[in-house]
Amino acid sequence: MLVDSHAHIGARRFDSDRDKVMERAREAGISFVFDVGSDLESSKTAIGLSQQYDEVYAVIGFHPHNASRMRSGDIERLAELTQQPKVVAIGEIGLDFRQERSR
Repeated sequence: MLVDSHAHIGARRFDSDRDKVMERAREAGISFVFDVGSDLESSKTAIGLSQQYDEVYAVIGFHPHNASRMRSGDIERLAELTQQPKVVAIGEIGLDFRQERSR
């Protein structure tokens, strides 16, 4: 069994061919895809994709590079999203020292 543990299939660049991307993943033997949100909106998108595709599960969170865009209540909204059936993790959190852009 193959698992893509960190994908961003909700990215706009896949809007025109997302179904084809998912079909290629299936053909390649990918059984599970964890689509990772990097802010509140992309976390909601990941949940939507998990509802659309059987093999997709959502990881929600705020990437450190997006931390400055967090608003009052966003943590509570993320906590509410954890109740969705196919949310399996909270990710894209913490400090990212690789690119030194965390703020």
